[in-house]
Amino acid sequence: MRILFIEDNPEFLSYVSALLRNEGHKVVEVDNADDAVEAIKDVASYDLVILDIMLMLGSIITADEANETGVAIYKRIRKIDKNVRVLVLSARGKGDIWQCFDGDERVTYHGKPIPSNYSKFLKTLEG
Repeated sequence: MRILFIEDNPEFLSYVSALLRNEGHKVVEVDNADDAVEAIKDVASYDLVILDIMLMLGSIITADEANETGVAIYKRIRKIDKNVRVLVLSARGKGDIWQCFDGDERVTYHGKPIPSNYSKFLKTLEG
């Protein structure tokens, strides 16, 4: 699977990317909101986008676009591609953020951190 992974925590980005690569996936890493806005222009070339919701605000996304930078990026993704699967990663509970995705069946959620027994996380990738 070809995965675009948007995450601003370098240790978490490195850990999860290594895990995904060990499972045979191709991972493109993006570690900030501005680069994410550029990377999603080619979002149709990915099978899955893994998206951190609480990204640091960049210079391209304005504070009034969404309550969280990751939600603003998600909305931009949907303007480009309505079908790409998105896996939302967040330290916030699913109930806190799920309303932002308006019942989008192509979005799944997984909480942070990912435990050392990561089989549930890998199942989440399957959709």
